[in-house]
Amino acid sequence: QMCIRDSLRHLDLQALVYAPIAARTIQHVRTSVESWETNLRKVGEVGGAMPDLQKRHILLKLLPKEVADPLIMHLKDYPTFNSLKVHALNTVDMLVRFHSPSKSTNLLEGADDDDDDWNANF
Repeated sequence: QMCIRDSLRHLDLQALVYAPIAARTIQHVRTSVESWETNLRKVGEVGGAMPDLQKRHILLKLLPKEVADPLIMHLKDYPTFNSLKVHALNTVDMLVRFHSPSKSTNLLEGADDDDDDWNANF
């Protein structure tokens, strides 16, 4: 009975692991990857295993195009799943910080102040 339950659990998890839902935006990437890795670990608990190369390919499919495309061009620089994941998440974190609303607002406010100073000099 345990084997049947594990088999059914494995089947339920397979779809989540082999065809995960991609992150819609860079803000959702970390959550998507963590959720996928949780499901991957659960598959491992019931005897499933995924080759490193396949994990790398699925990771790339989880990522938005603006993150995945540059990584695809340099896959040889990331020979393991973990190295690719670390680089992808670092890239995502930088993009999220760069594109955060508060950062953009501060940059715009700074530009306005500089324009006022520049105009006052003339």
